[in-house]
Amino acid sequence: MNKEKSQSLIKESLKQKESFSSRTVGIAQDAYPPQKEYHIPQGYDVDRVVLMPVNLNTYHIYWNISDALLHQMHLTHQMELSFKIIDGKHNIVEEFFTNEKSSKRYINKTFDNLKLQVICGYYQGDRYITLLHSNSIKSFNSQIILPNPEDEIWLSKEKGYSQIIRASLQHFTLGISSASYLKQIEKLQEYSKSKSYSSYTSVKKGGDNE
Repeated sequence: MNKEKSQSLIKESLKQKESFSSRTVGIAQDAYPPQKEYHIPQGYDVDRVVLMPVNLNTYHIYWNISDALLHQMHLTHQMELSFKIIDGKHNIVEEFFTNEKSSKRYINKTFDNLKLQVICGYYQGDRYITLLHSNSIKSFNSQIILPNPEDEIWLSKEKGYSQIIRASLQHFTLGISSASYLKQIEKLQEYSKSKSYSSYTSVKKGGDNE
């Protein structure tokens, strides 16, 4: 008798547990209604090709060809596109082909001190038809540009002018204005040019006499 009563109690508790579980699921479903399904587009309906430098040996290209442009040019999504990297003289320095209408690519190549642009298009027989142009960039320059010797001479002269003027102003207690300072530099420059010209003239005359 006790055994039968125990089994009956167990069955009753299991029924209550199942009922509670089903009610909990119903509450959860009401509290979190199913979300709408969103379609992720393959492109953004903006026709563009962008070229960006990454470092001295790497360049990044990304592009998007809209369905509207494909429809306008009577092209399919399977159409193979050509991407040409050209320099400032319209020479092709790199070219690759792809069927992807929205993607990106890294070009691992060195273009030293060139103006670069990407042209996107396709071949129709022997004819190349252009679809898009990218922005233009200037590639990195690996050459070390040394300063102009004339600039170094001018800097040393200007430093000498400043030292002369400062030395001439030591006996003044208040100094002079910046405008007067510039006038002094101009006078010294004119004097320096006249001395150089006179030296050149005397040498030239000496050579003529000989």
